[in-house]
Amino acid sequence: MPAAWGRFIHRHRWAVLALSLVSSVVSLWLVRHAGAPSNLLVPQETESGRAPELMHRELRARPRRSTSSSRIRPCPPPIPTSAPR
Repeated sequence: MPAAWGRFIHRHRWAVLALSLVSSVVSLWLVRHAGAPSNLLVPQETESGRAPELMHRELRARPRRSTSSSRIRPCPPPIPTSAPR
């Protein structure tokens, strides 16, 4: 079987190369665009179709929390290596 596959690839190498390039371009395009919330791959009347709009509304309405210095605890001072035991 591997020998027959190798012969097929060798005989049709340009077609195999072209198909490989086309599939790579399509894969890269899908990776780039399919993860966007505005894609039309999910029907909007389903629960998962309404989820991105709900997330956008809910997450935008929340105020941003700032990190205050009172929450940050300082590290204890380092112990000198020449300290008596």
